Amino acid sequence: MKTALINGSPKIVMQKSDPCASHALLLAVRRSLRHNHIHDTEDFHVKTGTLSQEELDELFSCDVWIFSFPLYSAGIPSHFLRFMLLAGEYARKKAGRKPVSEEITADPEDSMIHVYAVVNCGLYEGNEARPVLEMLEQWCESSGFAWGSGVGVGGGMAFANSHILSLGIRKWHSLGRVLSSFAVAVAGKMSAGNFYCSPNVSKKFYVSGMNRYLRKRMKNNN
Repeated sequence: MKTALINGSPKIVMQKSDPCASHALLLAVRRSLRHNHIHDTEDFHVKTGTLSQEELDELFSCDVWIFSFPLYSAGIPSHFLRFMLLAGEYARKKAGRKPVSEEITADPEDSMIHVYAVVNCGLYEGNEARPVLEMLEQWCESSGFAWGSGVGVGGGMAFANSHILSLGIRKWHSLGRVLSSFAVAVAGKMSAGNFYCSPNVSKKFYVSGMNRYLRKRMKNNN
């Protein structure tokens, strides 16, 4: 089974001053997939909302897509939304489907691309991603993809940046358990519902760490 790991953050992946949480989460997903004997993965980075024809062809040769992107104003980033529209239209043309405004007949599910998602919430609560995961499910239905499962990760910035929370906190036991279940669902191309998790610290402690980190960044930018 060939799996596409799709980074939907516009950030530069290796930017040390402001690490890309979406990329860090995909690395954690990859580790969980390997524990379930899934080693055939391809990396894609959607930074501008478009992919080349060669990249699209490669993407559509995969059996499973796993998105990882941040919440922007509690919604899907505009550039990634543009990519979703492009991919949906490409899928319909590829399958000879009718436009979205007309009735769409789905293929047998086992031959469809299965879509999963990990959504990075800047807020403490992972369930802030619920509306976006519901949007992705509707997009899959209208585009002819099979929706699998999603993960809402609260405090995703802290997962990528060790300066936000104290040392030792980044073990993220709750996220590890969630990704283990998520990887099992991906390996079986199953729909296991959506998962949500938050940092293994109190909300007050997380907010304090975020404020300290952001104040330091503002001071450095002045």
